[in-house]
Amino acid sequence: MPHSALRHLCLWLVLISLGGCGLLARQESPAIPTPTHPVWEVNTVQDHLAFFNGSTVGTRQTGTAGFATAAAYVGSRFARFGLQPAVRGSYRMLYPVDLYLLRDARIRLVGADTTRLLKGYDFLPDARSDSGQVTVRTAFWLPGPEESVQQAAVLLTAQEATHEQLTDLRDRGAAQVWIVGALTPGWAAAHIPRLRIVQVRSASVPRLLGRTEASSASLLRANAPRRFDLPHQVRLIVSAERQTLASGLNVVGYVAGKHPAVREEAILICAHLDARGPYAGVRLIDAENFGVDAAAVLEVARMAGYFSEHLPMPERTVIVALWSGAGQNHQGLRAFLRHPTWALDQIKAVVYVGLSEPERPAVEALLGAYDLPLEVLPPVRDTTLFAEDYYWYPPGGTLRQAMLRDADFMAPVRPTLDALEAAGTPLALTQAERLYRVMLRRAVTAAPLLPPRLDSLGPPPRARTETARQ
Repeated sequence: MPHSALRHLCLWLVLISLGGCGLLARQESPAIPTPTHPVWEVNTVQDHLAFFNGSTVGTRQTGTAGFATAAAYVGSRFARFGLQPAVRGSYRMLYPVDLYLLRDARIRLVGADTTRLLKGYDFLPDARSDSGQVTVRTAFWLPGPEESVQQAAVLLTAQEATHEQLTDLRDRGAAQVWIVGALTPGWAAAHIPRLRIVQVRSASVPRLLGRTEASSASLLRANAPRRFDLPHQVRLIVSAERQTLASGLNVVGYVAGKHPAVREEAILICAHLDARGPYAGVRLIDAENFGVDAAAVLEVARMAGYFSEHLPMPERTVIVALWSGAGQNHQGLRAFLRHPTWALDQIKAVVYVGLSEPERPAVEALLGAYDLPLEVLPPVRDTTLFAEDYYWYPPGGTLRQAMLRDADFMAPVRPTLDALEAAGTPLALTQAERLYRVMLRRAVTAAPLLPPRLDSLGPPPRARTETARQ
């Protein structure tokens, strides 16, 4: 009998043994998982999302205690699912990271009638801002390259606020920069020393300048440099913390391949685990990085571990990784490539779950330097609750003051965490189904069926990968 026919006969016998004779008569998905019909656990996926975004974790920003808690949870799931540790008996892969966190910010308008701008409503500190306190009495709109901005504030649009422009203004003596536009929490690999930077809503500019709304709008519409002598002092305080010896943390495990001819080859399925957390003291839920893709990877890891225990599959080894540092220039992936836990020339594909289109070129370039092919499963987004990338939850006092100050202000309706978990669960299950099909195609080969060796249930021989270990 040809090898291919024997292979299909053996797989058919395995399916019958798992599902019984009833499998031949029923068309619905069986209760017992089979390679062609995996069974997903809805409650388990929702538990993942609840933990990733709950108060126990708090924040999943790289280098924080919250991220370490989330990583410990992932490691415990890997152990429960039967994955083997990838790094010296541990699922954790540590690497150094330079961490910069904004803790708080305040703006006071000091004059005859001292007032305070509302953080999370009027303004937010920019992620590139340095820490410290500075006061100005002068502001500039579109200052010329030769104009002195010494100890002044400069107004810019978000498009103009590039790193080069901000550095130039700092070198020219500017004390503050006000970026006019939407309030957006950002990531920053590093801050700009000696420059305090805030994002300011357009509607809050008249307060900063001490002018009426109409006159401020007309002045800012004019495409010409303008100097403003302010009727009050603008005192800005930014509180930030830098940790140069923080630990980045990836979580990596694997399901050993079972086919003697290809078990030393591997596919890598991965997603990032980090997310934006509280920003300068304002609570934030990062819907863009809610953990949907990480939960999908965990669910596929559970299925792979189950089949590995009961069947001669996967044939290739499946490495499962959840990265940190994705929002900081993909530091977690870079750390893995510098100190891989598997010989890189034996990794046949990297399947990145939830990688957005803007992030794709950077990841392709990273992997391309090591001749690693990339396959992307784009994010699955809901058009209702997950229509926004993130949701602010300012303190109730801030919203009450905003309503008192602006009669027409209506606090936006924000979804509850329970609602986001309920909406995210089917998205994660959809992503898990897509990822499982890709894993099956990549990890089950067309190699001839061979009798399993006695060591096929353990890890593959590592002689060729020892030099790649951390």
